[in-house]
Amino acid sequence: MRESVGRQIGCPLERGRLAGAEENLDLEEDGVAFILALGANALWAFALVLSKPALASMSAIAYGFVRPLIAAFLVLAYALATDTLAYPGLSVLGIAILGGFIGMFLGVALFMYAVKRASAHIAGTLTNIAPLWGVTASVLWLHEEPHPTTFAAVALVIAGVYLLALRRGSLKGGFSIRGAAAAIGASMAWGVSDTAIARWCLLRGMTLQTLQLVSMSTAAVCWGIVAVGCQRTAPKHYPWSGMKYAVATSVIGLFIGMLLWYFALGQAPASVLSPIRGSVVVFVFLWSMLFLGERPTAHSLRGAVLILGGVLLVSFG
Repeated sequence: MRESVGRQIGCPLERGRLAGAEENLDLEEDGVAFILALGANALWAFALVLSKPALASMSAIAYGFVRPLIAAFLVLAYALATDTLAYPGLSVLGIAILGGFIGMFLGVALFMYAVKRASAHIAGTLTNIAPLWGVTASVLWLHEEPHPTTFAAVALVIAGVYLLALRRGSLKGGFSIRGAAAAIGASMAWGVSDTAIARWCLLRGMTLQTLQLVSMSTAAVCWGIVAVGCQRTAPKHYPWSGMKYAVATSVIGLFIGMLLWYFALGQAPASVLSPIRGSVVVFVFLWSMLFLGERPTAHSLRGAVLILGGVLLVSFG
């Protein structure tokens, strides 16, 4: 549509009108992308809150295997119903598989390791600097034009995450260099795979449903291999008490949430959307109060305000 508008240039007055129409179109698409991205983050946060009772009832490996497997079947059914599966070419398919391995398998595995080595709030804080890696990868790899407001938004998000998650004395009791390194690795994996790699595949004609199916299938295969390999030493159990949460988080987070995120990436630059991922912490904060009865602290409220400011800055700045 924008190419056809660009070719229909006539007099200066007409060029001005067309330029204004194109700018309005950009604003509309960015607004829709913002709403979709924010919705995806809200669903991811809700799934994260639901994962707590799930992991209390089943092993992390079993949980890691079941979720992408269920999501893969849901995406396949949706793609077949809408006739949106398409072979994008070997190179694009290979990059999509790499993205699924980095984000849905390696990133999740690193986060689980970080939680075991360091306290959960420290691991959660460090993994939520993913927007920084998403913006960096989008600028360096995708060659997107860096926006000063984007980097300012990333700074606000990181500062907000720090205030929201860290507590006084936490470094004394729960800090681990290995755990911290694993958490930072997880944030890099999620920032690069879910933003830069996904955007790269979409720009080369890969459909949203194909990208999502490849990502979930790759994760399910990787976690399945780990589950089979560990079955002899540590048999995995799949009780319904944990499976019901695995099914819910798969539908809410991996199917609907990822679909909304990929739709957003198809309409706005990855470097613009990446800072919005920091809003996950705010939504986790809200869902935890509503469903877990947690009470906010002064540091938590300040952190939530900073993160909200970063999201608003990248959206309207």
